[in-house]
Amino acid sequence: MTVREQNSDGIEQWLSLIRADGVGPTTFGKLLNHFGSVDGALGASVGELTKVEGIGFKTAEQIARTRGKFDATEELALAEKLGVWMIHLEDARYPVLLRQIYDPPPVLYIKGTLGREDNLALAIVGSRRCSLYGQEQASRLGHGAWDRHGSASGGAICWRSDDSGAGLRAIEYISAGELETV
Repeated sequence: MTVREQNSDGIEQWLSLIRADGVGPTTFGKLLNHFGSVDGALGASVGELTKVEGIGFKTAEQIARTRGKFDATEELALAEKLGVWMIHLEDARYPVLLRQIYDPPPVLYIKGTLGREDNLALAIVGSRRCSLYGQEQASRLGHGAWDRHGSASGGAICWRSDDSGAGLRAIEYISAGELETV
């Protein structure tokens, strides 16, 4: 049976900001640091956005124009249908070590459970269009880590755990916009 926990409070705002054009994990972090909250960043004018390090006028306009266009309600409905739950970077359930990397994903889509044992996961990050050789090597490395430690992850925003009782956990991190494939 798939476990579906509660989404983080305010996840709709986090989705609206991370899905705005010109906002990736690094820019998201800069916006959060500058404005102090997601709501502050969502309510900022183009002029205020340009005061954030690394955001020029063109990017600020792009963010302001698109930050309210993403349908978070539709995304949440699809996630619920698929048994997926979401947490944001400020949620206590967010993996501690993942939070400490340079540009942690602001939102994680999770199918299954997220436990303490997942704090020691190995990430294998690749490309959407990697070569056959790249796929084979990622598979080889992932299986090797799995065999030794029972937890491996690959990709980036959905943690999917194997609740089959086999004792192994696969943690898969998909990119934004791929929820339909879960």
